[in-house]
Amino acid sequence: MLPSSIDREVVFIARYTGLVPIRCMLKELYAQRYRGPVLLIAVAPAEEELLFHHELLSLAVTHSSFRYLPLVAAGGEQQAVDLTLSMLRPLLFDGAEKVLPMLCGTKGFVRPVRACFLEAGYDRKEVKTETYD
Repeated sequence: MLPSSIDREVVFIARYTGLVPIRCMLKELYAQRYRGPVLLIAVAPAEEELLFHHELLSLAVTHSSFRYLPLVAAGGEQQAVDLTLSMLRPLLFDGAEKVLPMLCGTKGFVRPVRACFLEAGYDRKEVKTETYD
């Protein structure tokens, strides 16, 4: 669920079908005319399996504060984690302000990504997670 108050950039990170609940939250945010910064990192096993790809591209075109980063990890779960962490590390460790991380995917994906946030100084409760295995 989305928090009732958002005071920082929202960073959604989804592994494949973990994008489904995040898409619902994005729809809710933009239905409420949310204007704050949002980053979505969506990881799929193949390019043709980037869920809601055209819809998310359209969202990025119509909302200048929304950034969409689709990643393809054909090599499996570990590659998905490695690609995601390579995108996250500059965001977390280069003196940037804290974000609101919301992660969804399998435990094998979510746990190492959450660990990266914890390593960067986030409290465990600050990193919202949902797993489906």
